Amino acid sequence: MMKLKSLQILLVIFVLAPSAIFAQDEKSIWVNASAGINSIWLINQNAYQNSAMDYASKFGLTGGLGISYYMTDNLGLSASVGYITLGQNYSQTTTLGSASRKVNLSYIQLP
Repeated sequence: MMKLKSLQILLVIFVLAPSAIFAQDEKSIWVNASAGINSIWLINQNAYQNSAMDYASKFGLTGGLGISYYMTDNLGLSASVGYITLGQNYSQTTTLGSASRKVNLSYIQLP
């Protein structure tokens, strides 16, 4: 619950924060941050030779930090790192009983 409350506060800050567009100045350094929420759907499920299970909704978080250095007005270097959570939830109820499976994946992105 605390995680959700923190996420809501962070979302309000990003939405309400003023933004501006600037041209890249020569010999300037820029730092950026990103955050988001995603919905994940993994279609290739492994039900271990049983019938396919129904998909359940799954949401994940994504975020990252980046830095850019502009040597001239037309030439610069940029690097960033990100973190993303993915996965899928499955569930099914049959006459034999109910089954569920949760797949949780976490990745570090280096674009």
